[in-house]
Amino acid sequence: MQRMIQAGAVPVILFSVAAEFQLDPRFHDAPHRMRLMQENMPAMAMAARAFVNGVDRGKRAATAA
Repeated sequence: MQRMIQAGAVPVILFSVAAEFQLDPRFHDAPHRMRLMQENMPAMAMAARAFVNGVDRGKRAATAA
């Protein structure tokens, strides 16, 4: 692992990679990923839900204005 880091590799965890590919939690396969997050990393799942709720509130506020 240290040699990989010295060569420029950046270690990441599975869920950070999944989040990068997912981009938007509302993609069709999001429930599966959310279930995996809830089972393995509940804090990350809670953060993802909070982000989506914030985006939705912002959109509703923008259309109401």
